[in-house]
Amino acid sequence: MRNLIIGLMALALAACSTVQTEFDYNPEVDFSQYKTYAWVEVTEEDAEEGADTYHMDGLTDERIRRSVDANMAARGFTKASPEEADLLVNYLTKLEKKVNIDTFHNNYGYHPFYDPYWGYYGGYAGPSRSTTRVREYQKGTLIIDLIDNKEDKLVWRGALADTVRQQESPEQREAGINSAVLEILQNYPPQSGAQ
Repeated sequence: MRNLIIGLMALALAACSTVQTEFDYNPEVDFSQYKTYAWVEVTEEDAEEGADTYHMDGLTDERIRRSVDANMAARGFTKASPEEADLLVNYLTKLEKKVNIDTFHNNYGYHPFYDPYWGYYGGYAGPSRSTTRVREYQKGTLIIDLIDNKEDKLVWRGALADTVRQQESPEQREAGINSAVLEILQNYPPQSGAQ
């Protein structure tokens, strides 16, 4: 069940206006030197240690990798073996439970009164009322890391966070992931003086 929930998080990251993107990089790195990439190889031990925040299972994992591959190719990268690649690519996911509390204050407002001697007259009556609404939701984050393979150091990280919404069809899931990955990688390579 947890994998399903985390899967839904990655599927809907770019679906609404609450999308937040950010990126960070090492400004001392010459990003034009990178021409090839490979995926980080995840061992069983890695997967067990980071079971809640590591790679997705099954179809979602394939969709994320396929979308990253397409975006890297569009940026002129060639896929290579992990031993020969300039960059290693990794992605992580994170799911947070959030609470939104809204409180509304009002009073009963203007009320006309009738008195047999004075007739109709009005005034404000009634005490103030407060209504509080509590809404729980989940915020999902997709993070893409680019690591210098020779130096074994992180050189660029992009992330996108959004409220988790369920996508109904495989096509919607694919489109949501493609949109999220494109949004993240549009900040690569970093422009000098950016951020």
